[in-house]
Amino acid sequence: MSEPEDDLLRPTLAADFDVRTFDRPWDPSGLPIAAFFFGPLGGGILYALNYRRLGQRRHARWCFAGAVVVALLFIAVSAWLIASGVLTTKDRIARYGVQGLSALLGLALTRHQSGRFGAWEALGQPKRKLLGPALAIGIGAGLLYGLLFFAALFLFGYEFGSALP
Repeated sequence: MSEPEDDLLRPTLAADFDVRTFDRPWDPSGLPIAAFFFGPLGGGILYALNYRRLGQRRHARWCFAGAVVVALLFIAVSAWLIASGVLTTKDRIARYGVQGLSALLGLALTRHQSGRFGAWEALGQPKRKLLGPALAIGIGAGLLYGLLFFAALFLFGYEFGSALP
């Protein structure tokens, strides 16, 4: 029969949890804001990079792949809704929906990254600054997202002249 004190001595950290392998991660609490403004692609890339910096390369790969899939799905659905006439280019619901869902996904990923980042903070190590890389990645991802969106509109047969007054 085990004693209640035995539970105190049982390790609770995963075998791959080694804070020394971390590479100055970003504070994940700022990433949902980036996900809101930069969408699923920009936000997903930032989260994937932070997973890598937190020593979770497998999560980084899945996060990057998920960001690409979600972005392509949002692009395809939004472009189809506009090209089929369900929405117009003046309707903002597609854009707000993408921003809202990106922020919600960002909050879930922030919760997942917070434990490891808390261990990094407990060491007293400095965190990496987010603003510069977030702006660069966000602008690049936004341009790519816009280009893919216009390509999807073209593929769905949208007539670009019809949106002009």
